[in-house]
Amino acid sequence: LEGDRTRYYVNRGLENGLILENLRNELIGKKVTLKYPEYWTPLDWNDRVKHVSKVETPSTVWFNELK
Repeated sequence: LEGDRTRYYVNRGLENGLILENLRNELIGKKVTLKYPEYWTPLDWNDRVKHVSKVETPSTVWFNELK
């Protein structure tokens, strides 16, 4: 995400079991795939905020909103 001005967030991630320290230890410096729905909202008219629904590396799904 280096150089990417988009802000990504996981809605209620901590409430759904994400542990920030684990993510920092395991994901920093690795290739990560973020999946998010494509939609437009007047609250984000310049398309700079993305609601992440899935976080994964080639070997692990770290978060999946759609169960």
